[in-house]
This record gives sequence, C-alpha cells and structure tokens, in this order.
Amino acid sequence: MKLVKMIAAGMVVGTVGMSAMGVSADEIRDGQTEAEVTVAGGELTFSNVLPKIEFAKVTLDGKDQTVQQTATNELGINDYRGVTTAWDLQVKEQAAVEGEKTFSDQGMIIKLNPTLNNTAGTALDITDENKTVATGSRFENTVGLNASLDVPKDVTAATYTTQLEWTLKPAE
Repeated sequence: MKLVKMIAAGMVVGTVGMSAMGVSADEIRDGQTEAEVTVAGGELTFSNVLPKIEFAKVTLDGKDQTVQQTATNELGINDYRGVTTAWDLQVKEQAAVEGEKTFSDQGMIIKLNPTLNNTAGTALDITDENKTVATGSRFENTVGLNASLDVPKDVTAATYTTQLEWTLKPAE
C-alpha cells in the first residue's frame, strides 16, 4: 500500500511538472488610455441681497449723532467661475425715487465697516460713486456690512429712504 501511494504521488508530481514545462507566458504588453473631461465655469452671483438696512430711530437733540443698524446685515456671494482671479463688490447710493434726495444729499452718511468671511475690511462712506466694499475669491462668501449712519444735528425731522446699488464683478 505504501508503494501504491508513492507511485500515485510520483505520477501527480510528474504530471504537474510536465504540464508546467509545456506552458509559456505571453509577452507583457504596455498600453495607454487617455482620459479627458471638460469643466465649464459656473457663475459669479449673489446668494443673498438685503431688501433693507434699518437704522435705530434718531431723536434730534441739537447734536450730530451716529446710529447703528438694527439687525445683522450680510450679503452672500457665490463664485463658481472656476478661475483663480478675484471679484470686487462695489456699492453706491442713489435716490430711491427719481427726483428725491439721497441720504448724503440730506447730510446723512452711511458708513460701512465690512467683513469678508469674518475678516475685517476697510471702512468706507457710501456716496454716489462706486466704492469697493470687499474683494474675494472662490466659492461661498459672506460680506458683513456693519452699517452705521451719521445724522447731522440740523436735519429736518422726517422718514428718509435711499437706495444702495450693489455691483459684483470680476476684479480688474
């Protein structure tokens, strides 16, 4: 019985060895495939524009006064253009209704102390000329306005309105 097992084992080893000798591997061949995609740039847009900035009520007392905004005022900007160039946010004041006076025509000055994504910017007074409020870059951005209003002591008691025109454009 031992002899039969040894013969059987020898046959298996011989068969495997013979079959391995008869097989040859193909040559390894290299190949290349090119992959391509076109990525189109998106838009530079406002995600949020304030409908109104309200200031605290002013009671005339014979002195110039400065009042603050009554709520947090922020603008949202999305830049999905897919470029590395920045954008500029500008603002100017114009009459809310044609022929009416602006705040600055009445001697009142809106001041902004802006932040971009919680980083302080440069304070500015809003006039009838475009001024840069913030310069930013890609993806979602939040511009905090931190507005205040300077009111002269000799302004006439009334409710005043003015219009702020925002311009969002690629930086020059």
